[in-house]
Amino acid sequence: MTSEEIQLHLSAGKLVTQLALAWSDKLSFILDDKMAIKRLRFEDLLQDQAEQDGGEDALAQFDASFTLMMLTFAEFLPALFEALGGIEVPQGV
Repeated sequence: MTSEEIQLHLSAGKLVTQLALAWSDKLSFILDDKMAIKRLRFEDLLQDQAEQDGGEDALAQFDASFTLMMLTFAEFLPALFEALGGIEVPQGV
């Protein structure tokens, strides 16, 4: 967000409502102003890996895709939370 055009928009008081992001060459998504993740898409490299891991069997490919998707989320979500300032943990009374 360092381009001159973006800086001019921010200086004029405009606010970002959607931001297209990519993470670790594994997935891309849109983050909106309510912190909702939209249009989540796994990159081709990750999809190719799932196809290789699953072989020719459709069920095995589905299983490999699902496993890679869950492993990717297990890495992605903590990284996203950290990038956005972390998770606030309520203190006990």
